[in-house]
Amino acid sequence: MTAIDSTLRNEILNKLKKRNNSENGFHSHIIKSHSKLTELNITLKQEINEVKMENQRLVQENIELRKSSGSTTTNASISVDKYQLFEEKLLKAKDEVIDLQKRLVDVKK
Repeated sequence: MTAIDSTLRNEILNKLKKRNNSENGFHSHIIKSHSKLTELNITLKQEINEVKMENQRLVQENIELRKSSGSTTTNASISVDKYQLFEEKLLKAKDEVIDLQKRLVDVKK
């Protein structure tokens, strides 16, 4: 291999590296923002799943409270209060799921 071949090869390599850097520079911000949105999307999906699980737990607890309140009359007022409390928690959890789903839709846009 001669010195001219080596010089020519290095020059071509340097030009290719320079071209790659200049072409990739335009798209780097798009790639970074896409990565951030993907991470946010995953986080929101996890939050939605957690809220759905909490929602299911509250629904199950609500059902159990309804069953237990029907059998005892002395604890009826306490059971009604607990029922209302859990119903409020359930509504809050549903609202949170809706908000997270809206955020997920906004992220996908």
